[in-house]
Amino acid sequence: EAQDQAPVRRLLLLWAALAMCCALLGKRPFNHYLLQPYLPMSLLAGLWISGLRLRLPSLTMRGLGAVTASWLLIVGSVGWLHAVRFRAPQVAYAEAERRVARLVDRLTAPGDSLYVWGNATNVYYFSERPPATPYLYYPPFRGADRQNAPRFEREFWRMWAERFDAARPAVVVDCSFTPWNDLPWLCPESNEAAHARLSQRYGLAAGLDGFRIYVLQDRRAARLR
Repeated sequence: EAQDQAPVRRLLLLWAALAMCCALLGKRPFNHYLLQPYLPMSLLAGLWISGLRLRLPSLTMRGLGAVTASWLLIVGSVGWLHAVRFRAPQVAYAEAERRVARLVDRLTAPGDSLYVWGNATNVYYFSERPPATPYLYYPPFRGADRQNAPRFEREFWRMWAERFDAARPAVVVDCSFTPWNDLPWLCPESNEAAHARLSQRYGLAAGLDGFRIYVLQDRRAARLR
């Protein structure tokens, strides 16, 4: 049986190694990027446990099972506490996004489009307003291809400007200065295309929980009247 499983083990090892290499190639090893190797590694562990169960007496297997269950309980409890700590700011951020979405709802009509500058895309969902461009999250190019990055970035902002101008969003939400993002170096003022459009066409309507909400000048003037 062990001989029959040898090709399977090699295939699973190769799968796990390739998945790990692919996950690390992007040089951004976030935890959820490393989920890909978990499946082949879990299958390998299952094969090993299955073979162990056939070789060891029942009592020994029960003892090993009890030790493993205790270890999993301890590790799981620590992981759960860590997750609770990690989720607390995320929950606060989601609540802030809900408050911003309620304000956007008051400033817009159902057919109006919205643009969120930064990583607060839940505002689209909570406000039930369509995104002005398909670029829901705008991180500048910081890939490994440093030589071509400026060209890619220029092309990206050209396409972004075309879509933004065509959609003419009624409201722009900037989350660069929120406590959860705090990325002033990525604010709209740092980008020529975005800064020109905001300064010429939009007025600051409100600030809420660090979010800055801009409204089209003609829409803002009409509301003030």
